[in-house]
Amino acid sequence: NGMTLVAPMLGRNMVFKDISLDVVLPRSFPKSSRQEDISLWQQRNEPVIIQSLDLTTSSNMHLTGSGMLGLDAKLQLAGMLNARIVGMDALLDELDAKGNAHQTKDSGIARQFLKMLSATDAETGETYFEITLRIQDGSFYFGPLRFATIPLFDWGGNKMPFPHRIKPE
Repeated sequence: NGMTLVAPMLGRNMVFKDISLDVVLPRSFPKSSRQEDISLWQQRNEPVIIQSLDLTTSSNMHLTGSGMLGLDAKLQLAGMLNARIVGMDALLDELDAKGNAHQTKDSGIARQFLKMLSATDAETGETYFEITLRIQDGSFYFGPLRFATIPLFDWGGNKMPFPHRIKPE
């Protein structure tokens, strides 16, 4: 029945109608959430491989992609996803309808940026763009643009902490 993700950078929750995820876990995946087990896995440099991610939002934005997810030397999230996104205009239209003037101005800038990146699918006629999404150094990047920070794991208790939410830049 879908899933809701808290997305403060959008000023609203993001509702996913459909999600499909196909991953390959490394052979040496950590046996526990203890820092020493996580650290051993990170040192082997064997990330989780995202063979395919396919999701559709309630506004009919559709993302497909593949990539990897692991941890950096500081045991913080690191990864990338090569993505193809269709229907970003529908998401921006929804945000404009619910947003304030500042959000509408930001949406206009985003539309211009996306227009420069967009292409048209010869088979479907749909407008799409391809981009690399990255998690690096405690931030989430949309291509070269850093648009959110990710709470860092606090390893003080020797247990794997869970990040609570993503904060907008």
